[in-house]
Amino acid sequence: MESLVRNPRGRASLQNVLAHIDGQRQQFEADLFELLRIPSVSADPAYAPQVKNAAGWVRDQLSGMGLAAEVIETGGHAIVYAESPPV
Repeated sequence: MESLVRNPRGRASLQNVLAHIDGQRQQFEADLFELLRIPSVSADPAYAPQVKNAAGWVRDQLSGMGLAAEVIETGGHAIVYAESPPV
C-alpha cells in the first residue's frame, strides 16, 4: 500500500485520503465482490460453513492491513474482532 502524504500533525489530509481511495477503487471493489461471492446467509443454518468462511476472509483482510484480527466463536455465529497496533 502506498504511503499517504502526512500533514505536520502526522495525519493524512482529506485530499490525500480521497486520492488514495480513488487510486485503489478497482482493488477495493474487487475485494468487496470477493466477499459478496461467499454465500454467507446467516439466517439459514445450511450456510453456517460459508458464514464461518466469510468471517475468516474478513479476518485475513484486516490482518493484511496490519491489524491484530481474530475470529471469535460464540454461541451463534462467530464474530471478527480487530485492534490496531499502538500508535
